[in-house]
Order: sequence, then C-alpha cells, then structure tokens
Amino acid sequence: MKKLLAVTSLIAIGAVAASAVHAETISQDLQVRAVVPAGDFYVNPASGWPTTPVQMGWDSVNERFTDYNLPLRMKNSLQTSGANPVAQGKIKASLGYPTVLTNGTDNMPVAVKVSSESKATPVVLTTTPQEVYANPAGAEENGNLNLSVNNVGTPVPGTYNGVAALIFDSAL
Repeated sequence: MKKLLAVTSLIAIGAVAASAVHAETISQDLQVRAVVPAGDFYVNPASGWPTTPVQMGWDSVNERFTDYNLPLRMKNSLQTSGANPVAQGKIKASLGYPTVLTNGTDNMPVAVKVSSESKATPVVLTTTPQEVYANPAGAEENGNLNLSVNNVGTPVPGTYNGVAALIFDSAL
C-alpha cells in the first residue's frame, strides 16, 4: 500500500510539474500618459447633442424646408506652451464632407453655418477649417448651428436623409 501511495504521489507531482513546464505566459507593456489641460475647449449645444435624427421642417405653403437651429455654447481658453503661455481663444470649424440630403436618387445640398458672439455673421462651413469663434480672453460665448436646405425647385416627395459631419478644432 505504501508503495502504491508513493508511486501515485510521484505521478501526481510529475503531472503538476509537466503542466507548469507547458504553461504559456503573455506579457504586454502598456504606455500610459495623462494630460492636465491648461484651460477649456468645448463646443456644446445648450441642451446636449441630439441623439436622434433632427427633423427639417416642411413649409407646405412655400413648398420648402425650414431651417434647423441649434443653440451652442463654445469656449477655448487653452494656452500656448512656452515661457509666457497665452490663451489664443480661437475655434475653427469644418465639415468632414459636404452635407447632402438624399432619398437614394435625388440629392439636396445643405448649408451648414456656425455663428458666435465674436463671429456674429454666420460662417458657411466647407471642408476647409474656418474661424467661428475669436475671443482673446477665452471666455464662453453663445453661438448657433444652422442647417438650411438649398431649395432648387420643389423636391420629389419622399424621405431624405443625410449627415452633417462637424469638426471643431482649437486653433492654437
């Protein structure tokens, strides 16, 4: 019995040792970085970004789409680096691609405009960044995002969909 127990113990120890030899280990280094900003940068609607498609209204009397407006709050108090950091207080905006409403066969261009207290005349966005906020103090300003369909004649009845791919950059 003692021999059987000794043999069984040796087999168990050998099995554990063999499994330890064949264990695989993966090591991975992960680089970590944290940045504490020297100011604020944001462009946000007063009541948050819409989570569902925005509805362009239809004016049946004039047979045209009505504009969609979204009140904004914007700020850029990020500072430049160097011996004497200065808040630049500028924001540029652009489109990732032209905004178009389509029903699958017919397309209608959409003008996307942004204005702010420091840029009261609405800036029509293109794929080239343009300044839409210029506040040297970097203070928060109210602004507006406007979407308007460039109506050319009466559109074909149907459902039209599109995406306004907005890009806002802190201009340092």
